[in-house]
Amino acid sequence: GARLGLANVLKALGDLSVRQDELSEARAFYEQARPLYETIGDRLGLANLLCSLGDLRHQEGAFAEAVQAYQESIALAEVISDNFTKARTQIYMKPSLVALGQYEDALQAVVDAHIFFSKIELQSAVQVAVNTLRSLKAEIGAEAFEVAWQAVVGGAQPDWLL
Repeated sequence: GARLGLANVLKALGDLSVRQDELSEARAFYEQARPLYETIGDRLGLANLLCSLGDLRHQEGAFAEAVQAYQESIALAEVISDNFTKARTQIYMKPSLVALGQYEDALQAVVDAHIFFSKIELQSAVQVAVNTLRSLKAEIGAEAFEVAWQAVVGGAQPDWLL
């Protein structure tokens, strides 16, 4: 109990530090929290920590490292069958993939999240996924988006994307 509480407090302090643009402090908090989650076997806590670490690495401009952290989070979420955490992390990973020019991977991640959120009928999350798809199209341009769409999904884009 006490170690889990400490791990959660350290992660929360890391998240707060990221929001305040105190990135080195955030990294230190996350580095302290990670072994606690690992030792107690809290895979959901670790998945959430890795997602936060991805956010930190993205903010630092280390996009490949951000994607690696997000992918580790997604893999853990899959192991524990937490599809919500997986889908949420896929949405968070999009900006790092775009920064790396990996448009098809970005589109695949967001489409997968949209499908999951639609299946569970979580309308607020569906709307986040829709907005994320729209922002992806605006960021990379309609032509590059169409190329990625054909490679990942195929067929016509839905009306709400046109």
